[in-house]
Amino acid sequence: LEDYHYYPLQFRANDPETPHRGGIILEQLNPSAGNEPAFRDWYNDSYFPAAARRSGVHSAGFLTFRRHGQMIPTTPSQHYVGIYRVDGPEALAAWRDSRDLRASALVDQASLRVTHWDAITSKLTKDDVQHPTAAGLAQEERARAHMGDRVLTGGTEKLGSNAPGDAVDASR
Repeated sequence: LEDYHYYPLQFRANDPETPHRGGIILEQLNPSAGNEPAFRDWYNDSYFPAAARRSGVHSAGFLTFRRHGQMIPTTPSQHYVGIYRVDGPEALAAWRDSRDLRASALVDQASLRVTHWDAITSKLTKDDVQHPTAAGLAQEERARAHMGDRVLTGGTEKLGSNAPGDAVDASR
């Protein structure tokens, strides 16, 4: 997972009065070698407006990486991201059926990543944690069951300075 600040180039909200209840389509990409100005023009002026008008797109953003304001002195694998908040299966189908990014010579195909993310649980609030309801606890158990063995664990070695091989008490 790469955690960088990206700066907006453009944003569009198709229905700002309606809450977004769906998932996210994330496009991570780079321009092909020597084509950055043409890539930005194409994505901004052609691709982005058309993608933002696809059925089920709630809002859309196109962002770029800049070194300014980063917390770590590295660079991401992809310098541009398109973020599309989508509602409904028709939006996901529109991305599955689209070949626009794969067909463009302006996009570096080796670095292109298009993923779809759905929320497993609703936003967690302080009250949800301090005063859980039966429904909230049931929802948490369903989310845990949904994740199965795909849960990333580890990092306990950072919690203490025990000798190699010693168990670390993560409850401290």
